[in-house]
Amino acid sequence: MNTNQLVQAMVQRLGTEIKGLLRQVEGGQLPANAVETVVRQKLWQFGGQAVAVLLEALDHKLVASAPVHDRRTRTVVTLFGPIDLSRSRCQDGHYPMDEALGLVGQQGWTVAVQEAVCLLSCECSFQTSSDLMERLLGLSISVPSIQQISQQAGQRAVDVTQEQPSPTSALG
Repeated sequence: MNTNQLVQAMVQRLGTEIKGLLRQVEGGQLPANAVETVVRQKLWQFGGQAVAVLLEALDHKLVASAPVHDRRTRTVVTLFGPIDLSRSRCQDGHYPMDEALGLVGQQGWTVAVQEAVCLLSCECSFQTSSDLMERLLGLSISVPSIQQISQQAGQRAVDVTQEQPSPTSALG
């Protein structure tokens, strides 16, 4: 299936899902207080699929001029939840898509997920951050992982500030 057919199939599926929800509402099977949650869940699923399609297309662009050894699948945690992403491994062993997404170590958290974790952990405990990630985004990230993401971001911030000359040292 080519990209255009895949996109068309996704749009058609989303339309079918919305029509199904409309039938449920009209049939009294979906109460008003559940509509937002159900629609959010359906859109989250669709969003994850869309992210996967877009990232795989980007992967092909990232390796357009590089010798590719093979393609491997990795589970990546996005703001829409985990997705299985097929990406290229270059002959030198690196994965340009992993680098572009800012994936940390063995963990597959995108930069957007890492940012959400860091914003929450600046304002509340690691436990509360983990709870809020689950409640607001449906992402199950353990307390130790929240701590790891936050500490790595903090270390990157320290590294960046140490690399840049301070305004007073520049005046000499």
